[in-house]
Amino acid sequence: MQKNATSRCSPLRRAAILAGLAWTLTLYGLFSWNAHREITLTTTIASSQTRSFFREFLMTRFWNALHGGVYVPVTRTTRPNPYLQEDPSRDLVTTTGMHLTKLNPAYMTRQIAEIADREGGVRFHLTSLEPIRPENSPDPWETVALRMLRQNGASEYYETVGTGTAHPRFRYLSPLYIEAPCLQCHERYGDKAGQMHGGISISIPALPLIRAQQQRIRTMLLTYLGIWLVGLAGLVTTTVILCRHERERRQTIDRLQESMRQVRLLSGLLPICSSCKNIRDDRGYWNEVEEYMSRHADVRFTHGICPDCARKLYPELELTDREDHSDAAGETGTTAAEGRGQ
Repeated sequence: MQKNATSRCSPLRRAAILAGLAWTLTLYGLFSWNAHREITLTTTIASSQTRSFFREFLMTRFWNALHGGVYVPVTRTTRPNPYLQEDPSRDLVTTTGMHLTKLNPAYMTRQIAEIADREGGVRFHLTSLEPIRPENSPDPWETVALRMLRQNGASEYYETVGTGTAHPRFRYLSPLYIEAPCLQCHERYGDKAGQMHGGISISIPALPLIRAQQQRIRTMLLTYLGIWLVGLAGLVTTTVILCRHERERRQTIDRLQESMRQVRLLSGLLPICSSCKNIRDDRGYWNEVEEYMSRHADVRFTHGICPDCARKLYPELELTDREDHSDAAGETGTTAAEGRGQ
């Protein structure tokens, strides 16, 4: 009976296993999709930051170029630009005797980059595949980025590098194009307006962003894990309850079927022949009583003969019995008379 009940619950258990797999795959898919969105969000945040740095940098350079350069005092760290030595207005002396030197956009960019790297870890690098200044030569990553920008004409190139190290960085590079104010310096090198001439590479620390991203993904993982466990617990509980109800239902059905079987066996009108006593079954065939009852009732027959049938079928047995009874009665009476005579 226990084995039968277990087999009846097997379809429910198989359905529960399939539902559990579907639940697991669904949550895994949702978690993977949201984790990918978190990674994409981190990249979007980093690219937005570096893009903002680039635009501010570009506006500052454009302002400088628009004014033909700016003059600053000559100091130990700000020396006259050797690449402007052909410019007769590179160096000036004020009426008070202060020595001034012209800062073109490139020179100003270098100084701002040094301050940004020292103060906030943000690195700017003016670079080009054909640099005028050797220090502006691109590193391997910048070389790849500049070539890709030149080939496909994209407006920017960025990615996170060093993710397996202790100090990953987000790198961004956007191209620089020669504009009319830039020709004051670049025309002597054969550059033309609208021509791509290198770019500005920006690098920021990626570790804070990556740690925040990992924290969000961990929180999300724990949330999805809790939802998964609650769902599985509900599925198991529901399956157990349904199995118990199924067993109870089957037991009730079995009891009803047994009762109906007993009713069919022990009740109803049986067509029976008034002469030979054969019984007609549901298909219209006549069966001997023994055969019919053996099929439809939990009984087995043993054969004997009743006194009426014995007298009818075997009358000689009745005469023998009477003679035996008469002889026995005579002997009893003689014995009694003898006893009184004595």
